[in-house]
Amino acid sequence: MDVKLNTKAVGSVQLPDGRKELTLSSGDKLTTDMYVSTFGLIPNSTYIPASYLNANGSVMVDEFLRVKGARDVWAIGDVSDVESWQFITCDRQSTHLAKNMISLMNNKPPLPYKVAASRMIIFLVANYGSWLISLQVSWAFRLVRRPQPATLGISRFQVS
Repeated sequence: MDVKLNTKAVGSVQLPDGRKELTLSSGDKLTTDMYVSTFGLIPNSTYIPASYLNANGSVMVDEFLRVKGARDVWAIGDVSDVESWQFITCDRQSTHLAKNMISLMNNKPPLPYKVAASRMIIFLVANYGSWLISLQVSWAFRLVRRPQPATLGISRFQVS
């Protein structure tokens, strides 16, 4: 197995034999039997057997990000049930999983994933024609006594 860190698929082509040829951000080509695109606005779990999904359609994973009830299968990002849907958590999870895969290949035990203690996202959109500026601040904390995230929001204001 060859682990490629800090690399992403930037294109794919269906080959005549049914396999896929991926073009990587490094410029390298990779031929694979199966490729599932995992980028989009809505998590796609339609190809996963229902026995691995919770009531919300998310893949149930353990503290190592392994799919519960499956052997040698992991799920990270928006499709898993470990954290809320955010790019930052997907990035943290992929880094953690890559390190654990390397550990496993070297016959070392994997380390449990630590859920982020807090998150903050800020969106700012300006419309210069009407001078309307929309600002949204989302701030969530996970507390020991409060498992549900708390959210603070400012939806918009107008500059005159």
